[in-house]
Amino acid sequence: MMEPNNFLYKYTTYKAALKIFSSLTMKWSCAIEFNDPFDSRAGTFNIDKKALGIQMDEIIYEILFNNAGYEPFIGTSMYNIIQLLLKIPPAQRKEIYRDMKIKDIGGDAWKFAERKFEQDWEIARKRLFAMLCLTENENHPLMWSHYADSHSGVVIKFKRVNEGDTLVYEAEKVEYNDDLVSFAFNHEDFLNHIFGKTKLNAKSIFERCLLRKGKVWEYENEWRCKKPKTSQEYETFEFVSFRPYEVDSVFLGCRMDEENEKSILDILSKKLKHVSVYKYVLDDRAFKNTLIRVV
Repeated sequence: MMEPNNFLYKYTTYKAALKIFSSLTMKWSCAIEFNDPFDSRAGTFNIDKKALGIQMDEIIYEILFNNAGYEPFIGTSMYNIIQLLLKIPPAQRKEIYRDMKIKDIGGDAWKFAERKFEQDWEIARKRLFAMLCLTENENHPLMWSHYADSHSGVVIKFKRVNEGDTLVYEAEKVEYNDDLVSFAFNHEDFLNHIFGKTKLNAKSIFERCLLRKGKVWEYENEWRCKKPKTSQEYETFEFVSFRPYEVDSVFLGCRMDEENEKSILDILSKKLKHVSVYKYVLDDRAFKNTLIRVV
């Protein structure tokens, strides 16, 4: 007997199922296409801006008078002013520095850094990874309603087979937590980012965000497969092939009509002959489905 979660499930519509079975491919989407607007979001920079300003003053002083090895963001007023001050002899530089509102220079830099990182984040959501969302739930009424066209669609049961480049073996379980992943955890991270010592890595933070959702979605018991996106840059999805032996079974919704059922059985008989097919029917005594074997 296989261990729990060695099978994962995909809820889909009738039309999408026909495409999946005929092409032996699945649609993998970028995060920007997800139905939850909170999905793959990160928290704002977790910093005390007053304390940050004091620390930035100290670093700017080190740059101007102690040859500190920092390189502020090019294009900010802080960068331009520091470059001008460095061309002035040190004695005169100190007089000018005392009269300047140096905190305003720093403030411009952190706003620039925050804005630039958020732009990188949006690019990551649209272009960085393609993902396939699966679930542990074989028969959940809300999942049938939301993702399988109100019980008239299909659920595909995939094996997690560790044989070469298989589709679902590397799937990772989603964590449900109402706290967003933070861009930066402390002042040091953010200052190093602003002054070019160690850049915050949008990709690594984004990967963590892809596996966190709000607790309201906990009933989905979701798992996600992710891969670097290889399709055209402007596209937010791509189709990825899977091995026929990865499909174990197919479940038809209780509202699927006979004509659509026949079409599904016909394409499966040509493309996935080994697959067992079941159909859910409404139970006569309770608010639940009963499973019957079709093939």
